[in-house]
Amino acid sequence: MLVDKIFGSLNDPARIGAAGNSLGSYTVLAVADGISDPELLQVLYRSPASDVSCRPPPPAAVMRCETVARLSADPDFHQRYSEAGKSYRDERIRAVFAMAPGARAGLRTGQP
Repeated sequence: MLVDKIFGSLNDPARIGAAGNSLGSYTVLAVADGISDPELLQVLYRSPASDVSCRPPPPAAVMRCETVARLSADPDFHQRYSEAGKSYRDERIRAVFAMAPGARAGLRTGQP
């Protein structure tokens, strides 16, 4: 948008924000320096502090089992999964509006 010939001049590059809902919230939190950490979700799910609203629904539990199996069997998948801890921060983003970020417990900050 910043270089768009119609809208570019209407954008202030010092005031860029991002908004997302549900999984889109997870994405905007990632560009704001949230680092994906799948193990954090697993810790939460196994925690005594976890209530029924914190536990993944049955399809997610099945998907997790399949993911664990695939990590051992598929080197390409393992390599891609290992990149979950990378930062996808976009320095241009100054603010985010994250609506219902369900998987937020799987994020940690990239800040030291």
